[in-house]
Amino acid sequence: MEFEFGMKFKIAAEGADPMWLLRRSAEEPSEAYFDSRERWKIRCFGRLRIYRTDGSQVNWEISGGATRKTKTLFAYLLQKGGQGGTTDELCDLLWPEADKVETARNRLYHTVKCLREALEGKPGRGAGMREHLLRDGSRYILVPPERSWLDISTFEQLCRQSHSHIKSGASDEALICLQAADRLYTGDLFADIPADLLTASASGLDPDISVAAAEFQAPRIAQVRGLSIHQVQSLIDDHTVGPALGFLGQEHVNVLELNLALEQAS
Repeated sequence: MEFEFGMKFKIAAEGADPMWLLRRSAEEPSEAYFDSRERWKIRCFGRLRIYRTDGSQVNWEISGGATRKTKTLFAYLLQKGGQGGTTDELCDLLWPEADKVETARNRLYHTVKCLREALEGKPGRGAGMREHLLRDGSRYILVPPERSWLDISTFEQLCRQSHSHIKSGASDEALICLQAADRLYTGDLFADIPADLLTASASGLDPDISVAAAEFQAPRIAQVRGLSIHQVQSLIDDHTVGPALGFLGQEHVNVLELNLALEQAS
């Protein structure tokens, strides 16, 4: 049993740090309208789903729109946080085959309109409330409501807590955290969005995963290989490397090297 790098974890979990939802930065634009009662519950594991405070769900199927493109635009801007994405960047992401720049830009403007309509919901919902997709010069920035909940953030928090418990020898507490993380993991990240639109390489076979993704798999790997979870965690620590191009400032684990080390330890 080996660690899997097929877990499509990298972009949202390692991108612009989803905790920016809870930690506003100066680089994010100010908002003219704000309803403090508004919240989103964003589920990225499995199908992309957004639930509003009133229990309604964002409907991605906008008349005249391309559902996958709309979802992809949301997912990409979510992981970019306050940095947002430029018009050219988004055009290259969504329509790399476009023969003319103007064609791609017109498609982007239409998709932005569809995303705004989807996030606003029924007519009149947006009255007196802020916009959630802002344009700042040539950049588009997604601004979810304050204190919105994101499953990826909670998942990574649980994995970090488990890591701390393991280091302190509190195996029972670590297991509780991992079981809670397991309940959140309802499928591949953004399972209904084409992987080649959100991964750094079109093949989706990058030989690295996030530290949280490795720690999530650690108990299963330890059981199958007959190792202690402390041994597996130590090997993860040994093969964790610093930020590299494409990981936007996050540590990651080299899966190929880690699996070779597991072979030697088993």
